Amino acid sequence: CLRSLRTSRPLSRNPLLRRLQLAQRLLVDLKRQSVAMRSSEFVLPLRPMSKARPRSTRFRSAPYTDRVYANWMQDAVMHLKEWWTDPPLQKTEAIKIELFGPARGDVDNRVGSVFDALVQAGVVKDDNVNIIDDLHVTFTKRKTKDAQVIIRIDWEE
Repeated sequence: CLRSLRTSRPLSRNPLLRRLQLAQRLLVDLKRQSVAMRSSEFVLPLRPMSKARPRSTRFRSAPYTDRVYANWMQDAVMHLKEWWTDPPLQKTEAIKIELFGPARGDVDNRVGSVFDALVQAGVVKDDNVNIIDDLHVTFTKRKTKDAQVIIRIDWEE
């Protein structure tokens, strides 16, 4: 069951219905635009993945990305593109990332993969310090079946 905190009920597994649900929520958000500060929160139903380093072998002339990481990135970007319909943010006030999953790897590498997905999906223009003013990251150990990433972004209009 896919869930987004932007919606009050679970999202459909059907891609067309899921987009309609997100579009309905977006219309509600547009009606509330009178406030200068905006915020959006999304549950990414994937386990946190460490950012992969490019690999190379003596049989390949060009570096390549690990297939597991490439598949994770493709899934994450797909979910984020369905959720985010606005142009990329030029500046954010704060980003909060909550990671839930097995306790393996470094937290900074996991956050790096989330930021790569945010940039590739067109949520934020870039992940440098000129764009992101404040960053909060928490990690909670969970079983792999209960793993997820919650992303909250605050920005000014």
